[in-house]
Amino acid sequence: MRIVYLLIFVTIISCAHDRKSSEELIPALSVESTDTSLHFTNGYWFKSGLPFSGNIVHRYEDGKINERTGYYNGKEEGWSYAFFDNSLVSEKRYYHLGEKDSVHSGWWQNGKPRFVYHFKTGVYNGYFTEWYGSGAIYKEIYYVDGKEDRAKGWRENGKVYMNFIVKEGRRYGLENSNLCFTVRQDSLTKE
Repeated sequence: MRIVYLLIFVTIISCAHDRKSSEELIPALSVESTDTSLHFTNGYWFKSGLPFSGNIVHRYEDGKINERTGYYNGKEEGWSYAFFDNSLVSEKRYYHLGEKDSVHSGWWQNGKPRFVYHFKTGVYNGYFTEWYGSGAIYKEIYYVDGKEDRAKGWRENGKVYMNFIVKEGRRYGLENSNLCFTVRQDSLTKE
């Protein structure tokens, strides 16, 4: 019986070592986006004719980093960062096997949140939230396996313009509501 437990333990440990994190897969190599040996073909990045593994760096004219994205065998892998020209992070996104995954976040230049999106293997899954530059919430949509489940949206003044749920593929509630005309109090009184 001890031998069976030992075999199970060894199998679990060896399987855990076979799985590598994105950071372990991506070599420390960084290549400038202007490198003429880089080519994008059919959804893959190649360097000198081989699928690229490493980081591709895009720069502003002054040399500061604009974006840095990791790749493994030509596809996005791990964290991708975008930066404002003052070097603060503007976006942080995660990829696995070339698909959007996990949480993607973005910020306005004033440091306030701009968006938080949740993905699972390339499709929205969970909350999709966006904010105005002022910090006021703009909209929040909840997705289940890439399909809208419910949503709510606000104008910058806080008034709700969208509030619906989805049942069996059909939306119920308020959707992108906007009055076509202004209602004046004196027009509501009878003559």
